[in-house]
Amino acid sequence: MVTPMEFKEDIQKRRTTFQFTGTPVTAEQIKWIIRAGITAPSFDHKRKWNLIAVTSEMAKRKVTDYIDPLPCKDTPPENPVQEMIQIAFPKQKSMCGSWMCPSAAV
Repeated sequence: MVTPMEFKEDIQKRRTTFQFTGTPVTAEQIKWIIRAGITAPSFDHKRKWNLIAVTSEMAKRKVTDYIDPLPCKDTPPENPVQEMIQIAFPKQKSMCGSWMCPSAAV
């Protein structure tokens, strides 16, 4: 298991990982991840954090149903989950034609 100090060092190195083991994450590990994540810089230190930890497979499927397809720029959200995604990914929200707007012409 990764120690909190090792995890903090990994966050600070800003690596991206796309290889996952499928091993469940404990509530304590989620808390550590959130604590480390909120220390990341944001533009002018003005970004407020809105975090959601989805831990059950059923909840993951429900969230996936809400976010497919994701709204394009200036499309009002039809549900609270889409609004949270627009808040969480403001840059991608404005990128029609990207993975955020699968129905847009590329």
